[in-house]
Amino acid sequence: MIFSLGKFLKLCLAGIAILYPIVIFLAFVVFDAQLNHISLFIVIFSILYLIINLTNEEKRKSPSAYVSPVVLFLIGSAGFFLNSSLILKLYPELAGRAKDIIKLYPLLVNTAWLFVFGTSLFFPPSFVFEIALLIDKSIKGSAAEQPMEHFSRRATIVWCLFFALDSIVAWFTIFGPLVNTGNERLSDTIWGIYNGAVTYFAMGIILVVQFVMAKRLIKKSRAGYL
Repeated sequence: MIFSLGKFLKLCLAGIAILYPIVIFLAFVVFDAQLNHISLFIVIFSILYLIINLTNEEKRKSPSAYVSPVVLFLIGSAGFFLNSSLILKLYPELAGRAKDIIKLYPLLVNTAWLFVFGTSLFFPPSFVFEIALLIDKSIKGSAAEQPMEHFSRRATIVWCLFFALDSIVAWFTIFGPLVNTGNERLSDTIWGIYNGAVTYFAMGIILVVQFVMAKRLIKKSRAGYL
């Protein structure tokens, strides 16, 4: 029972982290939550998320155990700090900046993953290849290992390009002229739709295409066609 509850908690926390743009969009637009309450929630959530990740031995070895929780903690802390009455009294021009900080999460996570994927190209194996080995341990030492290594490198480059482009668009959903009109509801909606739907749809397409291609490559390699 304890194990089941622990597993359920891990899934819930991972789900919230993945759906962060949707959660924040609902908090801003639907529930009209206060910035301080949202910031405090992000800080508490990030600490719980990190603790849960560190209790998982396999997860602890992956950058994903640290990237999201650390970024979330910094964002939540900065949001809470910038929206404090003392800071706003001393620097009234910072009013509204806390909201922008909270919206930075998708952009910062993209940048972090761009760094993780990008550095793996210079310090092999590529990150995609490491993931492939975790999913299918039989690749190591088989006829499919070398072809998969080459394929994974190209796949990693694709992800780097995606993260770079997505980061640019994510920036525009926060600071671009289209959303910088003074209409907060419109700005929050554009940000939520792109970062909470469009981005994940694009990622899903890339994942499915690469997964199908990798499966075919492994099958051909083991059949001796490569």
